[in-house]
Amino acid sequence: MRVSTLESIAGRVVDETLGVVRGTIVWSRGLKKFSRGGIRAVEYMTTSDVSDGLNKARDDAEAALIRQAEAMGADSIIGVRFEIVEMGAGLFSASAMGTAVRTSAMAPALPVQAVPAAMPAMAAANDAGAVILPFRMRAAG
Repeated sequence: MRVSTLESIAGRVVDETLGVVRGTIVWSRGLKKFSRGGIRAVEYMTTSDVSDGLNKARDDAEAALIRQAEAMGADSIIGVRFEIVEMGAGLFSASAMGTAVRTSAMAPALPVQAVPAAMPAMAAANDAGAVILPFRMRAAG
C-alpha cells in the first residue's frame, strides 16, 4: 500500500477515486485498567514515554487507515493528514485521514534524442562583414 501526504504518487496515475478513509485511535497517558473494567492506577511518565506513546498511536491510526483502504480495494492513499488532539487529562485522539485510490504505473518516458551535429554554415561574410547567402537561380522557362 502506497501512502502519501501529497496529492499524487510519483510515477503513478490515479485511475479511480474510491473515497475518504479514516483511522482513529484513542491513547491515554498512564491509565491502567483492570481486565474487567475500571481504572486500576495512574502512572506518571517522562516526556519521551509520552512521545513514544503518541508516535505509536499515530502508527496505529495509519494502520487502521490502511486496513480501511484495502477493504475498499485501493492500492494507494493520497492526501494523508495526521492529527493528534488532547481530549483532556492525558487522553489523546490520534487520527489519520486520506483518499483511497486505485493507480497504475505511468508509461515510461521517451528516450531523449541526441542533438544532431551542427550543420556547416551555408553563409559567408565579405570583408565588410556583410553576409553573403548562397542562392540558386531558376532556369527561365
